[in-house]
Amino acid sequence: AKALFTERENGIMRLRRGFKILPFSRVLVLEDVITTGKSTQELIQVVKEYKGIISGIGALIDRSSEELDLPLKPKSLLKIKVNTYQAEECPFCKENIPLIKPGSRIF
Repeated sequence: AKALFTERENGIMRLRRGFKILPFSRVLVLEDVITTGKSTQELIQVVKEYKGIISGIGALIDRSSEELDLPLKPKSLLKIKVNTYQAEECPFCKENIPLIKPGSRIF
């Protein structure tokens, strides 16, 4: 099996470095961590652009807290619960504790 990966180029997820997905190839979409599913949706879009077929979705860690809008239910090695808050409800924000790192995606 081939192992390909994507990278963001000017904010858009793309296959890079000469990688290609042949039309109608079966593709397993894998992530390190799924939180909101947005990056997974971007990966699925890349596969669709090449006319690939999504055969499964997986992650090492699933820390999603809501039902994800994905074509298949992801499988993961570990499911963990992570508390998330709106800014006005965040206990750290209420105590004026600054963010150290906003995460891999800035909303």
